[in-house]
Amino acid sequence: GSPIEIVASAKGDTGRATQGKLVANALAEHKNLDYIVGTTVTADAAVQILRQKGLGKDVKVLAYYYGPGVHRGIRRGNVVAAPTDLQSLQARMSVDLVVRALEGKKHFKHIAPKVFVVDRKSIKKFDASTSLPPKGFRPIFSVNEW
Repeated sequence: GSPIEIVASAKGDTGRATQGKLVANALAEHKNLDYIVGTTVTADAAVQILRQKGLGKDVKVLAYYYGPGVHRGIRRGNVVAAPTDLQSLQARMSVDLVVRALEGKKHFKHIAPKVFVVDRKSIKKFDASTSLPPKGFRPIFSVNEW
């Protein structure tokens, strides 16, 4: 067996309000949690809720993918760790690959950066530009009818 016991698994929209409710419910139902593990939004919500409840030192937070909030949380010591597949680097690699293919140049058919875990120790040497959008980036969403 494993020394790890999953005591709750919850699903919901990845919006902050929904994830916050899921975290609050888990904390209400399970008084001795060691970790909250979830999306970057879950981690962001958990850090705030744990701080409000005075549990920030008792319950640790892990995220299973990387984003700006998780990056800040790791730097501040509020999030233990999160894996990154270097999503910004992947975007640059894929554009380069497409351009090479369209120009008829040699290119890799299968290529991907190595996935690794960022924590308080490794973040000191971590190039955040490989995983995060540039400073000031704001996504713009629009829906057009076909």
